[in-house]
Amino acid sequence: MKALTGLVPEWFKPKNLDEGDEAEFEVSPVTQHQLALIQNHYDMTALTMKPTGYMLAFEIGCTNWRGVVDMDGKEFPFSVRNLTKVPIKIAMEIGAQVVNVSNLTEDDRKN
Repeated sequence: MKALTGLVPEWFKPKNLDEGDEAEFEVSPVTQHQLALIQNHYDMTALTMKPTGYMLAFEIGCTNWRGVVDMDGKEFPFSVRNLTKVPIKIAMEIGAQVVNVSNLTEDDRKN
Protein backbone atom coordinates (compact mmCIF):
# COMPACT_ATOMS: atom_id res chain seq x y z
CA MET A 1 0.00 0.00 0.00
CA LYS A 2 1.22 3.46 -0.88
CA ALA A 3 0.65 6.35 1.50
CA LEU A 4 -1.62 9.14 0.29
CA THR A 5 0.56 12.03 -0.82
CA GLY A 6 0.54 14.79 -3.38
CA LEU A 7 -2.51 16.71 -2.20
CA VAL A 8 -1.37 20.27 -1.59
CA PRO A 9 -3.03 23.56 -0.61
CA GLU A 10 -4.19 25.86 -3.40
CA TRP A 11 -5.53 29.40 -3.64
CA PHE A 12 -9.22 29.73 -4.45
CA LYS A 13 -11.27 32.79 -5.41
CA PRO A 14 -14.99 32.29 -4.69
CA LYS A 15 -17.39 33.16 -7.51
CA ASN A 16 -19.86 34.72 -5.04
CA LEU A 17 -17.58 37.65 -4.18
CA ASP A 18 -18.72 41.17 -4.98
CA GLU A 19 -17.45 42.56 -8.26
CA GLY A 20 -13.94 43.94 -7.81
CA ASP A 21 -13.35 41.98 -4.61
CA GLU A 22 -9.89 40.42 -4.78
CA ALA A 23 -10.08 38.13 -1.75
CA GLU A 24 -8.59 34.67 -2.13
CA PHE A 25 -8.61 31.77 0.28
CA GLU A 26 -6.06 29.00 0.73
CA VAL A 27 -7.87 25.69 0.76
CA SER A 28 -6.00 22.69 2.07
CA PRO A 29 -7.12 19.15 1.39
CA VAL A 30 -8.39 17.46 4.52
CA THR A 31 -7.35 13.98 5.60
CA GLN A 32 -9.47 11.01 4.64
CA HIS A 33 -10.57 10.74 8.27
CA GLN A 34 -11.68 14.39 8.31
CA LEU A 35 -13.43 13.91 4.97
CA ALA A 36 -15.40 11.00 6.44
CA LEU A 37 -16.50 13.28 9.31
CA ILE A 38 -17.58 15.94 6.83
CA GLN A 39 -19.46 13.40 4.75
CA ASN A 40 -21.51 12.48 7.82
CA HIS A 41 -23.36 15.70 6.97
CA TYR A 42 -24.41 14.40 3.54
CA ASP A 43 -28.17 14.14 3.09
CA MET A 44 -28.80 10.79 1.41
CA THR A 45 -32.46 11.66 0.73
CA ALA A 46 -31.72 14.91 -1.08
CA LEU A 47 -28.34 13.70 -2.40
CA THR A 48 -26.66 16.92 -1.31
CA MET A 49 -24.27 18.07 1.36
CA LYS A 50 -25.96 19.80 4.26
CA PRO A 51 -24.77 23.33 5.07
CA THR A 52 -23.19 21.99 8.27
CA GLY A 53 -20.94 19.76 6.17
CA TYR A 54 -19.71 22.63 4.05
CA MET A 55 -19.16 24.76 7.14
CA LEU A 56 -17.15 22.00 8.80
CA ALA A 57 -15.05 21.62 5.64
CA PHE A 58 -14.51 25.40 5.59
CA GLU A 59 -13.44 25.47 9.23
CA ILE A 60 -11.00 22.60 8.78
CA GLY A 61 -9.68 23.32 5.29
CA CYS A 62 -9.44 27.10 5.02
CA THR A 63 -5.87 27.71 6.16
CA ASN A 64 -5.14 31.26 5.04
CA TRP A 65 -6.49 34.22 3.10
CA ARG A 66 -5.35 37.34 1.36
CA GLY A 67 -7.33 40.39 0.36
CA VAL A 68 -9.83 40.17 3.21
CA VAL A 69 -10.24 43.70 4.54
CA ASP A 70 -12.16 45.46 7.31
CA MET A 71 -14.61 48.33 6.80
CA ASP A 72 -11.71 50.79 6.49
CA GLY A 73 -9.97 48.73 3.80
CA LYS A 74 -7.26 47.54 6.18
CA GLU A 75 -6.03 43.95 5.71
CA PHE A 76 -7.82 41.66 8.14
CA PRO A 77 -5.46 39.06 9.66
CA PHE A 78 -6.19 35.38 9.13
CA SER A 79 -6.92 33.33 12.21
CA VAL A 80 -9.23 30.48 13.09
CA ARG A 81 -11.24 32.92 15.23
CA ASN A 82 -11.64 35.30 12.29
CA LEU A 83 -13.20 32.59 10.11
CA THR A 84 -16.53 33.72 11.56
CA LYS A 85 -16.07 37.05 9.75
CA VAL A 86 -16.49 35.35 6.34
CA PRO A 87 -20.09 35.59 5.08
CA ILE A 88 -21.89 32.25 5.17
CA LYS A 89 -22.47 32.12 1.39
CA ILE A 90 -18.73 32.54 0.76
CA ALA A 91 -17.77 30.13 3.57
CA MET A 92 -19.99 27.42 2.11
CA GLU A 93 -18.50 27.89 -1.36
CA ILE A 94 -15.00 27.58 0.13
CA GLY A 95 -16.12 24.49 2.07
CA ALA A 96 -17.34 22.92 -1.17
CA GLN A 97 -13.92 23.59 -2.71
CA VAL A 98 -12.19 21.97 0.27
CA VAL A 99 -14.30 18.84 -0.31
CA ASN A 100 -13.49 18.94 -4.04
CA VAL A 101 -9.72 19.15 -3.55
CA SER A 102 -9.85 16.49 -0.84
CA ASN A 103 -11.48 13.82 -2.96
CA LEU A 104 -8.95 11.68 -4.71
CA THR A 105 -9.30 11.14 -8.45
CA GLU A 106 -9.27 7.64 -9.88
CA ASP A 107 -5.70 8.26 -11.16
CA ASP A 108 -4.64 9.32 -7.64
CA ARG A 109 -6.11 6.10 -6.22
CA LYS A 110 -4.19 3.96 -8.72
CA ASN A 111 -0.85 5.56 -7.85
